[in-house]
Amino acid sequence: MFCLVNSLLRASLTFGTNLLSFESIGEGLSLTARVITALLLVLLVVAMNLRGMDIVGGMSIVFFVMTLLPFVIFCILAVPYIDPSLWFQKGG
Repeated sequence: MFCLVNSLLRASLTFGTNLLSFESIGEGLSLTARVITALLLVLLVVAMNLRGMDIVGGMSIVFFVMTLLPFVIFCILAVPYIDPSLWFQKGG
């Protein structure tokens, strides 16, 4: 579990650093807004770490579902466009 918390903390610090350094990530935001966003993200992960492993485990599941959800939605939306008759045709 320590590895999970360590990974989350490193990821948040990396994201916070990227948010501050790359204009494309924080496009349209002032430097102050990007600093505040990065600090809030880091503080969120630190608070989860201090709160305990249960909340970190629960949040990792939430982040996993949020990451996977767009792919599931697009797959479901693509089902009506599937044409199995094309699967076995030779290309040409």
